[in-house]
Amino acid sequence: MKNKRWEMPLFSFYDRTGMERYLEKRARQGWLLEKMSGLGWTFRRIPPRPLTFTVSYYDQTSLYEPEPSERRQIFRDFCEHAGWRLAAASPWLQVFYNDQPDPVPIETDPKLELASIHRAGKKVLPAYILTILLRFWLGGSWVWQFLHDPLDLLVDPGWASVDLMFGGCFCT
Repeated sequence: MKNKRWEMPLFSFYDRTGMERYLEKRARQGWLLEKMSGLGWTFRRIPPRPLTFTVSYYDQTSLYEPEPSERRQIFRDFCEHAGWRLAAASPWLQVFYNDQPDPVPIETDPKLELASIHRAGKKVLPAYILTILLRFWLGGSWVWQFLHDPLDLLVDPGWASVDLMFGGCFCT
């Protein structure tokens, strides 16, 4: 039986509640989030149990500062003191879990939480825009190639990756 599992969940950066419900469902199935990256999430096997998850947006970070920064470590220590354990983190997103039945929430002020999500989202937005533009550029190249030399498109293995990426334009 495998002790690690990799998944590519299709959540929007802003779908905090969807991610939390998904992670709670996975914990009841015996999988705990261990690592987050742009390529997917890694889970490790645990005994199935009900856990409460919360997703926290952290906008005070840079991709180039050492991990974790002093401010981020203070925040994590505060969360740990309240009973929340860090499951995984990305530069702008932290996922905590708690095994208490009704834990104290990390975020208690909706206005501050929304402002934090907004600031973190502004840092992620350029990467999303670049990805969309790249996919449409590849898609346009694929259409141009299909119209001018469809046989080469089907025979050249280099176009297979473009086919997959162009198909992703319509799936995401």
